[in-house]
Amino acid sequence: MILFRFLILSFFLCYSVSVLSQTNYNIDSLSGYVKYHSKAQQSPFSEKLININSFLDFNYKESFFIKNKLGMDSIADLGGTNYDDKSVFMTSPTHDETGYITYRNFETKEVSFNYQKVGPLPAYKVIDDWIEMEWNILEDTKIIAGKLAKKATTTFRGTDFIVWFTNDIPLPYGPLKLFGLPGVILEVWFDNKQQIIAYEVCYPCENINKIVPPPETLTKTIQEHVHIRDNFEYYLFLEMNKNSKGMIMLKEMPTEKGVLEKRKQNLEKIYEWENKKTKRLVKSSELRKMVSPKRNINESGGVKINSFPSQITPSNYINQ
Repeated sequence: MILFRFLILSFFLCYSVSVLSQTNYNIDSLSGYVKYHSKAQQSPFSEKLININSFLDFNYKESFFIKNKLGMDSIADLGGTNYDDKSVFMTSPTHDETGYITYRNFETKEVSFNYQKVGPLPAYKVIDDWIEMEWNILEDTKIIAGKLAKKATTTFRGTDFIVWFTNDIPLPYGPLKLFGLPGVILEVWFDNKQQIIAYEVCYPCENINKIVPPPETLTKTIQEHVHIRDNFEYYLFLEMNKNSKGMIMLKEMPTEKGVLEKRKQNLEKIYEWENKKTKRLVKSSELRKMVSPKRNINESGGVKINSFPSQITPSNYINQ
């Protein structure tokens, strides 16, 4: 009898270990990557679009999208400051050592992305809101990177997206902030243009990049980030004037209409907390102190009061 009980116990122990091992195997096998060609502006001053590389890595609970990292592309604009006899022009880098990262954790419902350093403004991580996307799945199909893909549409924060996803990889991941379909997204359209398309898909296989949240220690909420982005010139000049004794000033007074016009260049044009009464600008009295009524040229011909064109904004805004 004791021997019989021992045999039964041994059987269940072996069965449990076998099931656990099989479960771990299945979980570990739910990883892979997609390599994309992405469309991006060549510079903030040009409407010309160029191809850059972007990667989506994923496992059974996380996704990690990265682009604009030094070494990933043959073209990299490191930004800088240019002067003429009347103005100062500043552009942010399109690439840096970290790259632009969007991270999702489907267990903790965390979505975060990073914002690169621009001039004296530090880089930081943004904790975004987890917003479920409502998808309309259509019957259209085509082959992308050797995978059968289906068409779907959605609207997210004011932008209409058309995407193609594959059920061959039954995980709800995608590039940028797109997610929630019954398969990985391989192609993305917005503004009536193909913006992202996969050229290599590997599943199941090891990831290319380590799947981790953005590394920046300074953290902002999405609401704080949008406020900084909408008032970019104000915060930039405020920081720069700490070392210039208030001699760098704005060219003109920003307006609510101007902010909305700038947002048209972004993927995210309107946010879930906003309504018709939402005010996006800092107090006008604070702004007036930073607006130059005229340019003041010193005797040597140099610019004493530098005015920046208010339309110049960091080139990676289109991602955020």
